[in-house]
Amino acid sequence: MNTSTAGIPKAGLPEGFVYIDELIEDCIIDAKYAGTDNFMGRPAAGYEQPLVVMSRELADCCIKAADTLRKQGYIMKFFDAYRPQSAVDDFCRWGEDLKDIRRKSVHYPNIDKAEIFDQGYIARRSGHTRAKAVDLTIVDMHTHQELDMGSIIWIPAPTTARPVSPRSRRRTAPYCATQCSARA
Repeated sequence: MNTSTAGIPKAGLPEGFVYIDELIEDCIIDAKYAGTDNFMGRPAAGYEQPLVVMSRELADCCIKAADTLRKQGYIMKFFDAYRPQSAVDDFCRWGEDLKDIRRKSVHYPNIDKAEIFDQGYIARRSGHTRAKAVDLTIVDMHTHQELDMGSIIWIPAPTTARPVSPRSRRRTAPYCATQCSARA
């Protein structure tokens, strides 16, 4: 059993969908949109439980990546995968509310919220609604420290990112780019 999701009730899923923590038992689940540690500072509509759901196809790719990473001393930490359209709509409502900037200093310090749609940080349609996209990071299994991905999650961009060390880039980019991208 995955300890990061122990005790959280799970509902049945439609055919072709899975809870990733049931397939990668040593992964960490940190479902950002079910809580307040995200760019909106509140749970997003449609996130009833702090769980990560994805298509079986994407999960199979993540399992392969997890096996490769584990051999090198790393585990995966999942933030999001399947995203209900109600959450995408909620992101859009939040984006249109230019007064709600409570998480600006953490998640988008150098971005003018009025430009968030034009610059592509929030989209009205998302690959996440098809359960074919995943937001994750990689964690050292011994120190439990996240690897440097260049930015915190949620609206990462050149204006918010810190430089990524060549060592981190070598370790992370191949896994996320080649092994965790399911074919739509």
